[in-house]
Amino acid sequence: MSEPQPSEDEALLSAYFRGELDDTESARVDARLAEDSDFRRLGERALTGGTYSEATTTAPPDWPDLAATRVTTTGGTSVNRFFPTSEIQLAEVIGEGGMGVVHRGVQASVGREVAIKTVVRPQDAGALLQEAYITGQLEHPNVMPIHDIVIETSGRPLVVLKHIEGRVWRETVSKPADMAIGAEGEGSIEWHVKVLIQVCQALRFAHSRGIVHRDIKPSNIMIGTFDEVYLMDWGVAMALDSNNERLKNIGTSPSLAGSPAYMAPEQFEGDPAKIGAHTDVYLVGASLYHAIVGKPPQAGRDLEKLQQAIHERTEVSLPDGTPSELRAIVNRAMNVEVSKRYRSIAELRHALERFLQHRSSKQLVESAALHTEQMAEAQWNEDEATAERAFFDAAFCYRAALEAWPGNTSARTQLRELVRQRVVQLLAEKAPTSANRALKLTEDPAPELVQRVEAALEADALSKARLDEFELGDNREFGLEVRRVGGAVFGASWVVLWAWVGWFKPESARPILAATLVYFGLAVIYFYRTRKVMWEVRLNRYNAGIICVGLLAQTITVSVTTIIGAPVTPMLTQLLLIWALTAACSAVVVDMRISPTAVVYALGFVICAADPAQLTWVLPTGALVTVLTSLGINFLTARQARAQRRAARK
Repeated sequence: MSEPQPSEDEALLSAYFRGELDDTESARVDARLAEDSDFRRLGERALTGGTYSEATTTAPPDWPDLAATRVTTTGGTSVNRFFPTSEIQLAEVIGEGGMGVVHRGVQASVGREVAIKTVVRPQDAGALLQEAYITGQLEHPNVMPIHDIVIETSGRPLVVLKHIEGRVWRETVSKPADMAIGAEGEGSIEWHVKVLIQVCQALRFAHSRGIVHRDIKPSNIMIGTFDEVYLMDWGVAMALDSNNERLKNIGTSPSLAGSPAYMAPEQFEGDPAKIGAHTDVYLVGASLYHAIVGKPPQAGRDLEKLQQAIHERTEVSLPDGTPSELRAIVNRAMNVEVSKRYRSIAELRHALERFLQHRSSKQLVESAALHTEQMAEAQWNEDEATAERAFFDAAFCYRAALEAWPGNTSARTQLRELVRQRVVQLLAEKAPTSANRALKLTEDPAPELVQRVEAALEADALSKARLDEFELGDNREFGLEVRRVGGAVFGASWVVLWAWVGWFKPESARPILAATLVYFGLAVIYFYRTRKVMWEVRLNRYNAGIICVGLLAQTITVSVTTIIGAPVTPMLTQLLLIWALTAACSAVVVDMRISPTAVVYALGFVICAADPAQLTWVLPTGALVTVLTSLGINFLTARQARAQRRAARK
């Protein structure tokens, strides 16, 4: 048996639902669906593939007709979203409102959990669809997303929404907000303000689309499990100059819309022409009031008396502990005169953000004050390490406070005072470098403090230069190699000279004078060539100077002896005394380890004064002791320097 051929109407409806008709033909089908109940029943069978009795397929006369659910496909062709209920699996009721209920459900086509909002009374279907249409225009992170609008076979609309795990904000504002600076988490004023900032973001987007909410209150704000914020319930929203045909004139009929406990004064008049973005500004202010106080700002059953009380109000009454800045925000947002409110929801959002910035800045100032007290206590106990740490912690907090809020004059003033206290303390401790570092932590230090630090730095620099010079003068390692080479060369020639004089005892002083002049000249030349080393260190200068004085004394003594023709032997004994005195001076001024040389020469002088014949061995012995002492001192100095370097590396 062959399949029955579809009628002309069935073929037309099949093409209509497949989106194959152009706009003109689709409009004709829309009109027939609205006017012809038989044609509509035929459409239902075409969609579901089944047959229905009159009782199950005829939509109640008050339900929206099928044509009202027409949407546009990607290709621009109109089709109907008319599905059997089996695509949506309804579960338990999770919420109820004034005009309908919300079920938990599953969207079978994609297998996801959703929230499904529907109505109980047919007369509320239009309002539900209106809310869905408005919400569908507001694709924003802080607006509840709408996945679809589904029409049951009975004609009842189902609005498929994102399912949110969370709670209504109203549950968290049942008691006054915690105003303590630094209070964190749910219930703190900072937390509530952050919620409202997200609400402002949703409203800012809605206002840009020409839509005003008109019913903002804590019970219409949802907080997700991960602190997502959603502005809900756009059922009484109003479209302002919308170009969208579906939204055109929505909410423009004269009526009283909103919640009296939060409504702006202009809402009580029921005149849509007086409603605008400024109305939502008032409602956000009223919601903030509720978060601060723990109850709505307006109460009363008589709307006329309530409206009169609002108009007579000059200022919103808030608890004494409310921050002045937040008090000003609430009063400006809830001002009876529209012109005195924030000009836009964005301006109100900026005010709330500034409050958080200032609040954070004030919290940092309080932390800095605690560190300042710790610094003062540590200074009193002479615990410099703790004082330094507390100072920098306090300065960091003050600077962070100023970075968060440059206009925080309290932070700026207290930072200057902190720096002043620390600088004065460091100057008293003779630590100008640390004082200068502390001074740079403020941009506008006191001029007299700057002058004191600069003067201390100059004095410290001069003192350090003197100390460096003194330390360099005591550095026996500096110029050590030059002394060792010079000592070896001149020491050997010195021993040879006096061994020759002692053994051969020249009759005249002339050869001794000649040798002395040559030796003296070579010593002067050597000291001059090595002046960068020998003359930059005090000990080297003193050592070279004493040697030159000794050579000069010897030169004078030998010259006088040569000129007057005096005997050589007494002159040699006198030279022993000269070198005893020279070595003694070197021991006192340069290094006490030279003392053996002075002792040997002094003993030699005494011995030779008693018995000049002893000059033969005393003269070379004194020269040899001089050289060995010099070489020994240089050797010990080098050894000590190596030991110090090894210790430093470890």
